[in-house]
Amino acid sequence: MPETDLLGLLGLTAPQAAVAALVLLAAGFARGYSGFGFSAVTVAGLSFVVEPALAVPVAVLLEVAASILQGRSIWRDIDWKLAGALLAGGLAGNPAGVLLLAIADPSTLRLAVYGFVAAVCLVLFLVPPVPRNLSLAAWLGVGLIAGAINGAMALSGLFIVTVMTLSATPPFRIRATLVAYFFLSDIYAGVLLAGGGLIGRQTLLLVLCALPLVAVGIVLGSRRFLAASDAGFRRATLILLLCIAVSGIIRLILTS
Repeated sequence: MPETDLLGLLGLTAPQAAVAALVLLAAGFARGYSGFGFSAVTVAGLSFVVEPALAVPVAVLLEVAASILQGRSIWRDIDWKLAGALLAGGLAGNPAGVLLLAIADPSTLRLAVYGFVAAVCLVLFLVPPVPRNLSLAAWLGVGLIAGAINGAMALSGLFIVTVMTLSATPPFRIRATLVAYFFLSDIYAGVLLAGGGLIGRQTLLLVLCALPLVAVGIVLGSRRFLAASDAGFRRATLILLLCIAVSGIIRLILTS
């Protein structure tokens, strides 16, 4: 198939395709290094060249694929009890978030979460915390709050990663458990998107074309992770969290 025909099917011009390729490489790198940030980077970046209604399902499907690609290398490092507690709490807290969304302004809720994450990251840069071990019950509570956040504004990942950064959980365990958590939660999100008719031919074609780029990004990010120290990993995680939060605040301000 000629390149122009493929771009036509994707609904992209050559410059737009170049931007999308850079975004996907960056998102894959973030995911390979930290275990999170893929959807945030992908949706924020792709929204410059495609409609958000297309960027979101593309990000969800690619995140599932990314988890499969990383599965073999991180499987033994996953804390399944922690992941299970987060998911159980998330399912229980989701209805509360949906109820909150019905009575509060979505933009205000998003701004509150982004502001919270940005403030915590800035404080942690200035005053590094003493990492603490959290009980399974505490992680269940984290999942409960994350579920409410997810039901209201789909930003549960930011909250979970922020708490993980404060805990004494080793970086390799954080990264692996996040991959497992997002894999399971994104399968659920993918089913909902498919049921809502939001996954069509263009979505699937974009996902297929993006997979090689995402795979390259994951490999590069994973290599960087293996060379990173514990302190370096936590610092890089805080920087990524801060960048996502600040970009989210800027986007809300510009679109309000």
